[in-house]
Amino acid sequence: MPLQIESEVFPPSGGTAAVGVLNQLGRPSSDRMMLLIREAVQNSWDARTLGDGPVKFHAAGYVLSDEARERLLDEVFAEDAPQLAPRDNLGKAQQIQILALSDFGTVGLGGPTRGDVAVAAGVPTHFVDFLRNLGLPPDRANSGGTYGFGKAAYYLASAIQTICVYSRYSVDGETHSRFIAAGLGAQFESDLPTPRKHTGRHWWGRMCDEVAEPVTGTEADDLNRLLGGPERRDDQTGTTVFILMPWFEPLEPEQAMERIGHVLLHYFWPKLIDGNNGTATMSFSTSWQGDDIPFPKPEQAPGLPLMMRAFRSAVSGQAEPTVGRVNDIQSQRPRRQLGRVGFVKAFGGAAADQTFSDSVDDGEGLSAPKLRGPIHHVALMRAPNFVVRYLETAASSYDGMDYAGVFVADAGLDDAFASAEPPTHDDWVYNLLTNSSDRSFVKNSISRLKEAAKAFAAPLAQDAPPHVSAPMVEFSRLLGGLIPAVAPPGSQDGGSAAPDATRGPSDRAGVEGAIGRSGDGMRTRVEARGKAALVPYQGVPATRVEFLLKGAAGSKATVSADARIVTPDGFEAEPPRGAALPRVLAWLSFDGSVLQAGGKRCLLEVKEQTFSVVVSMPDDAVVSLSLDVGDEQ
Repeated sequence: MPLQIESEVFPPSGGTAAVGVLNQLGRPSSDRMMLLIREAVQNSWDARTLGDGPVKFHAAGYVLSDEARERLLDEVFAEDAPQLAPRDNLGKAQQIQILALSDFGTVGLGGPTRGDVAVAAGVPTHFVDFLRNLGLPPDRANSGGTYGFGKAAYYLASAIQTICVYSRYSVDGETHSRFIAAGLGAQFESDLPTPRKHTGRHWWGRMCDEVAEPVTGTEADDLNRLLGGPERRDDQTGTTVFILMPWFEPLEPEQAMERIGHVLLHYFWPKLIDGNNGTATMSFSTSWQGDDIPFPKPEQAPGLPLMMRAFRSAVSGQAEPTVGRVNDIQSQRPRRQLGRVGFVKAFGGAAADQTFSDSVDDGEGLSAPKLRGPIHHVALMRAPNFVVRYLETAASSYDGMDYAGVFVADAGLDDAFASAEPPTHDDWVYNLLTNSSDRSFVKNSISRLKEAAKAFAAPLAQDAPPHVSAPMVEFSRLLGGLIPAVAPPGSQDGGSAAPDATRGPSDRAGVEGAIGRSGDGMRTRVEARGKAALVPYQGVPATRVEFLLKGAAGSKATVSADARIVTPDGFEAEPPRGAALPRVLAWLSFDGSVLQAGGKRCLLEVKEQTFSVVVSMPDDAVVSLSLDVGDEQ
């Protein structure tokens, strides 16, 4: 028997039109498909069972067969919906594409099927919460959803704003099946038998007391198979939502499914590591036409390895030695723990050619989240451990250094942060909050985070020694913030004074710049060029300093490099046991080719081109580098 349609009528006291449901999401920065994935994963997490391993989330794209297409039109959409017309649109389409979102390890859509049925405390209401009610938040602690309007994302992702839902749930140890179709269209008026105004909300099921009830049992299972949904064991609960005619265009469907994988990774990577001993609490997969699409590896995604390390620090409260920091984020009045942020930095500009932002609209309809360097962002999240957004913070003071932070809101303030999220769950907007304390907590969290990130990214200021001349201070600044001041010309040791204004970002120090001096009667001099940069060299953190030789063209000169660790009292004569000393790793030509590997001295030809010296950077140290030049006789 074909399913029958229920087109909702406005009650005498008024109600919500379907277009109002769709407009609740406003004009989010994320596109429809990204919005859908974020909403669907949050719903799956909120419906998780306990103690059954990670929640599995699978996104499958495929084309419905001709036979299934005919049955869908005859058995599900035999009656068309005014102002929506899914049957007419499906019938005209050259092919019917489906996006099926399935979860496993979840409880399914149980409970009453009518919104006016009262239930006892503890009885689930998942079906009506998803398919009937509007604006009701979930009643589960640490949930992803808040407003109950995000379900509109399922309809917005469909070109015909129509979905089908199949679910299996358990009652008293017995598993049951349900299937229903639903659509959101424009409001309209009907003529017969009595003129009525309709909201534009539609359901296809079995009519009972003027309400379309879901079909159940083997009929529901058969309709799931008809639409290509995954088979489930007799005792296996969970839900599959079928998005009819998803907004894949203008991308090829397989490309769209690949992008969905990147969206999943970009916002839900914490679920891959937030279980006991770093295990996964969710797993994700995608496919097209039954063929699995390789899920992107987080360790290969620019920026995410740093984010994952920062997340572990934030959760454990333990900073990574030499390259990390953990800050408790607190408010002063009232004194309150707001959360904790973990920072980790990396040298070498690994993400310099990549992209990092929440959403980059490339004009192709389905935007893919991208990562762009240098990385200087903090991932914001609360109890469910989903990334709400990536907050761009102060850029590093050093070329070639990326850093990432992860802020996890205090669990006791989860309700406050959740309420600050718009229905799209992609930001914390403290102006949304009416409670002044909650508004202050969220606002202060963002400002304190920015301050903590700025402190982590910036060098540590020190006073310049009084004997360092102003030109030398300016010279150090020319070298790019990495380079503290150098000794004034004519110093007896040809070395460097203590630094004037920079130290590495809290623990990895800068290299002290140096100007070479020529001895009496020497004609050649050395000048710094451009910025010194932190770089990885043969797996070793290092600093590359460029310089130019000034003198008679074609003559030879020996440049000496003296790299020493600076202490508050001068230079370190003996390093701690097991500690490394700075050393020259290489001398390079203007094009980066190696002129000499290692060695404190290098014979160079004076010419109008830059040279570079690469010096290793021991952990937790300020390094002074002076260059001395002597002409060859």
